[in-house]
Amino acid sequence: MPGRVDMVRQGKKAQGVVRLKDIERLRKKRDIARSYELGEGSVAVLAGRYHASTRTVQEAIKHDAGWWQAQVGRALEAKQQGIPLAPAPLAPPVSPPAKPWFEQCLLKLVHLHGDGERGGYQVFGADGEPMAMVEGTINDVLAY
Repeated sequence: MPGRVDMVRQGKKAQGVVRLKDIERLRKKRDIARSYELGEGSVAVLAGRYHASTRTVQEAIKHDAGWWQAQVGRALEAKQQGIPLAPAPLAPPVSPPAKPWFEQCLLKLVHLHGDGERGGYQVFGADGEPMAMVEGTINDVLAY
């Protein structure tokens, strides 16, 4: 039987709250991008803080994986309980704030359609302007 995170990602109804071990399993498997797949119509912000070592979106996601996993868990729990989700910060807190949030944000995606594996995504740049429409998996989007 798939874990609850997988069930929600596949659009199935899951009972109860997301188990921490499901999120931990995703983190351990480095399945970070897939864990943001909350279903059709969901919004994922794949971003992070700029660091000297950060060169790609994937590295930024890895760097702030713990913060993003907490946001994913919060979103999944609210979705399962039918609670409207209050907007979360668009990026992990930076102290002191070196740049505005839109300069810290590397990439924003809106999952337009499809299942947890494939779909259509609207890609937005750091300035909030639409950049492209990409069909395929989350890895296709990250490779775009």
